[in-house]
Amino acid sequence: MKLGNLAILFLLAAIWAASFLLARVVTPVMGTFPQVEGRLLLAGLLLLLYLRWTRGHLEFSRRWFEYLVLGATNAAIPFSLIAFSVLHINASMATILNALAPLFSALIGALWLKERFTFGQILGLQLGIVGVGILVGWSPVALSPMVLLAIGAGILAALCFGYSTVFARRYSRGTPLATVTGQLLLGAVLLVVPAMATLPAEPPPLSILGMFLLLALVATALGNLLFFHLINAAGPTQAGSVGFLIPAFGILWGHLFLDEPLTWSLFAGMALILLSVALVNRVFGRPNTG
Repeated sequence: MKLGNLAILFLLAAIWAASFLLARVVTPVMGTFPQVEGRLLLAGLLLLLYLRWTRGHLEFSRRWFEYLVLGATNAAIPFSLIAFSVLHINASMATILNALAPLFSALIGALWLKERFTFGQILGLQLGIVGVGILVGWSPVALSPMVLLAIGAGILAALCFGYSTVFARRYSRGTPLATVTGQLLLGAVLLVVPAMATLPAEPPPLSILGMFLLLALVATALGNLLFFHLINAAGPTQAGSVGFLIPAFGILWGHLFLDEPLTWSLFAGMALILLSVALVNRVFGRPNTG
């Protein structure tokens, strides 16, 4: 990967890791569904303007069902699950759980496409289970029923991302920019009713609104634009490696800005989960497609 693209890769990982921290601060004030609804709507509208500026097209009449499925499984549902999750667990743990998405993607792809798992992939699945066990079992956070529910929500969000990746790979036929714009807008449509029903009693303060705009415009809209640039410039495999960097930045930002503790279980769980994802996705020995 060229130096410029490598810099963008690290920047993207830092931005997407920061989104967990921003959600952790913004969600208690704005509410889960209003926060996610506003994030998807603002980012989707901004990307729609960019799509029009670049003379792209949504092709909505032909691709609406694709956008609806992706809007649910790659935006509305997982974003809401993560927003709920970070209310009860720290952002560091949430970013590590989110790293399970490529593992779920490989597992769902194998089941869907009837592919056999190799010994290394089976080992990777087992390591992933052990990694989650260490991360949760030796967590400094007290394991109340709500915390366990939040951990489950984080894992379910990763499962949604994994499914949406396989769905998009199999059925998406349009440009990546049109795909993500369509899914963000349809995801926002899906959350209109729960968002309106759970609006906060008072307008959020300006400081929270500022962090919300960072979450919507930088983490979501700009983050996706950077990701598309990497796909076009370095290839999907190289761009997908951002998932290995996000947990490290999540731990760093959580410690620096939210004073989240650094524990051996956090690093051990992260290491095993990332190794698991690498084995299941057969990263070692894979030819460079970038």
